[in-house]
Amino acid sequence: MTPLHWAAREGHSYLTKILLQKFRANTGAKDMYGRTPLHLAVAKKQIPCIIRIFIEGGQLNSLDSEKRTVRSVAPDAYTKYLL
Repeated sequence: MTPLHWAAREGHSYLTKILLQKFRANTGAKDMYGRTPLHLAVAKKQIPCIIRIFIEGGQLNSLDSEKRTVRSVAPDAYTKYLL
C-alpha cells in the first residue's frame, strides 16, 4: 500500500492532491490485492478523492486481483452514478 492508497482510502483529499501533483504519485499503483488508490477511494465513498484521482489519470477500467473494476467495488448506486 502506497501513501496515495492510504490517503485515498481515508478521505484525505488535500493530501491526495499533494501526493499526485507535487510528488507525482502513481495512480495505477496496486496494493497486495491488486487494488489501485481509485479502488479504495470508491469502496469508501471518498468523493473528493475519487474526483482528484480521476482528474490526475486514474483508470476506471483497472482490475484488482479478483477481476473487479473500480465501478464494481462501488458500495451504492450514487457512487456508481458518479463514475
